[in-house]
Amino acid sequence: MTVKSNDTVIFSSSPIPGNGLSINKIIDQLSRKGATIIHHKLRNIHTSGHGAQEELKLMLLLLKPKFFVPIHGEYRMLKKHTELANECGVPLERTFLLDNGDILELNKETAAKSGSIPANPVYVDGKGIGDIGTVVLRDRRILSQSSIVLIILCIDVQNSVILSGPKVITRGFVYIRESTDLLNNLSKLVESTINHVIQDGNVPIFELKRTIVDLVQSYIYKEMKRNPMIYPIIMTI
Repeated sequence: MTVKSNDTVIFSSSPIPGNGLSINKIIDQLSRKGATIIHHKLRNIHTSGHGAQEELKLMLLLLKPKFFVPIHGEYRMLKKHTELANECGVPLERTFLLDNGDILELNKETAAKSGSIPANPVYVDGKGIGDIGTVVLRDRRILSQSSIVLIILCIDVQNSVILSGPKVITRGFVYIRESTDLLNNLSKLVESTINHVIQDGNVPIFELKRTIVDLVQSYIYKEMKRNPMIYPIIMTI
């Protein structure tokens, strides 16, 4: 199909939440072709893809269900559907408002809720199914918004000295060639602080990592008003 300058294009449905940007982009592209666009923001032309109340009542009267379970829409919509069923002769005690995971056991004579099973979202990532948890998703969100800073150093625990580093590696944070002073100052600050801390001896690695995270976060926010993910890597010998 080719859209020409004198064509009229009608969008008779409302945008699904989350699709607004894509639909606006299509409308702009059609407008560039010279078409006249009519959509719900300009005219009251919305056409629902779902049955109206009278149509639902007709189906209930024709089918005469013994038990009724509405399955589409939000809770308030499901509740309204059960009320329609009741108006059409289905007793309320034979209608069931179920949440995701609810179990409904039924036979020819009876129906009843009998518990629930886990029905949370299952994330698929490559060959992994269900192995992506909230912590991983949180880390990915932070990385997409604010980048990552790695602080790498090697410590001689017995003699309480830093053998190498701290080396600062960033991804998605700053353009390194234009930020050498910032990264050098950050490295010196970490080195000075860790040298002071390890003089006490027997400081747990997790405490050193927490010290580095707090120090680097504070410094970067003070200098740049950013909150990247800070990931210290400490090797010991």
